[in-house]
Amino acid sequence: RIRERRRLSVWRVLVNPPAVPKIKQKIIELRAEAVTPYANGSCVAVQGGTVVHASCTWRCGNIEENMIPLTVDFRHKASASGSIPSTILRRETRAPNEAETLASRAVDRALRPRFGSASKLEAIAVSILVQSYDEEHDPIALATNAASAAVSLAEVPGWLGPLGCFRFDENGLNLLLAGNIERGCLSLELGSNGQLTDAEIVNAMSHALDASAKLALAQQELVSQVLSCVDKTKIPEKEDAMNDLVQTAMTAVEREHNEQLRALFAGELLSRTELQSKVSRGLVQTTVFEQAIQTAIKALDDYGNIEQVSDQVKKIAANHAVEKCAREAMVRAIHITGRRVDGRKLNELRPLSALADVFPEVSRTHGSGNFARGETRVLATATLDAPPRPRPIDLDTEAHAVRLQHERWRCTTPPRRPARGVLARHADDLEPTSQLTEAFKPRIDHLESNNSQSILESEKKVLLDGPRRFLLHYEFPASATGAATQASSERRAIGHGALAERAISAVFPSFEQWPYSVRVNAQVLASNGSSSMAAVCASSLALYDSGVPIREHVAGISVGAVQGQLLLDLNGTEDHFGDMDFKIAGTRRRVTAAQLDVKQSAGVPLSQLKKALSMATSARVEIIDTMLNVRVRKLTKFHIQDSEPNNSESPFILLSPEDEEKSDSHTKWMQLQIPRVTPKPYAPRVERLIFEVARLPDLIGPRGVTLREIERKYACSLDTTIDGEVLIFARNAANVKAARAHVSEIVADVQTGDRLSGVIVDVREYGSLVRLLRSREGLLHISEYKGAPETPETLSIGDSVEVIVIGIDPILGSLKLSRRSRATPTKQRPFVPSTRQQKLQGRSPPPPSPSPSKKIDNKKAAVAPVR
Repeated sequence: RIRERRRLSVWRVLVNPPAVPKIKQKIIELRAEAVTPYANGSCVAVQGGTVVHASCTWRCGNIEENMIPLTVDFRHKASASGSIPSTILRRETRAPNEAETLASRAVDRALRPRFGSASKLEAIAVSILVQSYDEEHDPIALATNAASAAVSLAEVPGWLGPLGCFRFDENGLNLLLAGNIERGCLSLELGSNGQLTDAEIVNAMSHALDASAKLALAQQELVSQVLSCVDKTKIPEKEDAMNDLVQTAMTAVEREHNEQLRALFAGELLSRTELQSKVSRGLVQTTVFEQAIQTAIKALDDYGNIEQVSDQVKKIAANHAVEKCAREAMVRAIHITGRRVDGRKLNELRPLSALADVFPEVSRTHGSGNFARGETRVLATATLDAPPRPRPIDLDTEAHAVRLQHERWRCTTPPRRPARGVLARHADDLEPTSQLTEAFKPRIDHLESNNSQSILESEKKVLLDGPRRFLLHYEFPASATGAATQASSERRAIGHGALAERAISAVFPSFEQWPYSVRVNAQVLASNGSSSMAAVCASSLALYDSGVPIREHVAGISVGAVQGQLLLDLNGTEDHFGDMDFKIAGTRRRVTAAQLDVKQSAGVPLSQLKKALSMATSARVEIIDTMLNVRVRKLTKFHIQDSEPNNSESPFILLSPEDEEKSDSHTKWMQLQIPRVTPKPYAPRVERLIFEVARLPDLIGPRGVTLREIERKYACSLDTTIDGEVLIFARNAANVKAARAHVSEIVADVQTGDRLSGVIVDVREYGSLVRLLRSREGLLHISEYKGAPETPETLSIGDSVEVIVIGIDPILGSLKLSRRSRATPTKQRPFVPSTRQQKLQGRSPPPPSPSPSKKIDNKKAAVAPVR
């Protein structure tokens, strides 16, 4: 078979994506060529200058768990963007970075629903390599299409046909959608700027489904042409026998435990209180499942040809049979009783609980929030820090094209800084070659979207601006489920954190409104379904508590489906046995992020997605109302009081509930309807100072000596721009205030009439030079202080004097000072620039006019000495 594939000529199919208003995309070319001849299937997808290669390998076998053994590895080398990695070893790291992990999850989420049966497969590996990237076309959508074609060409057992993937990026909406030929949605990733209605989002989904169906149809045509030239792969008969074993076990389980399974999922085996507990339901479910598995194994013992079936195969078949019977029993219970496994109605939320300012007043945390939905509970802490500094640009594994694709919806507005060095040269060399709309950046609220700007320009902005200002990290320890094992996989934590970060990015303030960097750490304390959406709610509470002026609260909810029946707020059992998990996050009326996980191979119809969006909107309103009723402590004049001495012999003090109530009675509380006006006492402080650009050299000093001295003296950091702006960051308000006063003295703009303090730095025969404001000097003429009150006849170097600015040279900026009171100013001679100064200004001096009162005799005129 491998030799036959080597002899095959390259089969190609061209796909013209459907026309999108204001978006022009080049034709997609799919090539079925043996780039990796020893793989079971391979495909190359080309669009413009972006080339992606995908290969698929699989192996038959039996697995003990009822899951699809699919592994997707997405890699984007630096060579694809025409650069060399800047690491120490000048090569890519072995482990995939965060952007590659997110891309792998996106492809995996699209492929997984199309695998029907997993009992025949031991491993399925899909390897994706971006060979070229033109900074214009999306490599993730191309990778999904190439991976689907590669799996189809590999003839993987249980594969139900190709799928198409299309990215819709327009008008503040970034939608990555995968669908099949029948226009069923298989996966979805959505990011929005929070300004689009549900109708506009549904319209974009409909267009993406049409494009995906067209791509899937082209793949089907390519696969049929290629496979018609080779023999069909034969599956061993012993692997086909697994389906017969599962059917025999299902028949026995349905005959003996059908009513028991239905009662379990209808909530008839437990009381109302016990139904709310995951532990109580889990114990009963384990007992029922063990009985059903024993019945299935007993039925398989009487199965024909028993000598050819091992005990391990029997156990695997019994587990698969019980899983399928349990899924069907849950469907019957929902359709017959209208109730769910925990006794709730289909559109009913679990009990909600929200807290903010969780830690004591003396805590060093800058903001905290605790959100619980049922038994799912998440604790989030917000930390404020200095704005990110720009870093050198190199298209290595951290800055190559895959990162840019995800930074389009993960990047907040960084500080405006000039391009320097290699970065500036690299940015100037980039020329927009596409008419695609600007990439979606939901965190840039203060910028208007320019649909005529190319996607390349937005990626260039990411290169220039550097790291993002808002980070959200999701943690799922093993204690969240009560398991005595290691924590969940890092890929899952990265994906959930990216989804929650994308949801809050749409309401994150601009740099002009909030010149901080913010990191939110969301830790799952207990998990019983939809912990990622609970992380969104807890993170929003933490941001309110820390004083981050986000536009409004963001909440998340999950909507599931069982045989077409929608379920609101999935728990763990419904998530496991259901057909869909649609995570939707947003504000009261607008969606900011969404992600769809599908288990049914036919996909989800568009009408069902529309109903899910409507159901999620009403649920978000109820959740946000609960979040707005949170009470927090008022911030008063902060001080730490020493605790009373412990006079007892006990090494510790026990506080009774009465003591805690007494202490709380003296605390002032308020409702957190809006973000805190001022950050907490231990939060850092940032101030912006705008000054004249001409004063920037004075602030920096020779080789940065002045700037570093200020940072060392006040334990702060200064970040300057060539536009005349400086950011002062310190760990407390006192240091910021002192540093601001120091900087203001250096960059202050002196006006005529200002009273200033100065020090004599030089004494000459006609006057003294006075240094003012650390960087300005002026002349105090002898006539301006001789005879002035409280002024000595002579001045010495180092004397401190109080002076008044009576004149400023508009060309050179030199100051004219005086010690005399100007309460009744005398008539001053107007300032007349010198001839040299007038030439510098670009104008010629006026000709001298002779005095009309006196006639000059040239013969008697004396020659003035040359000075």
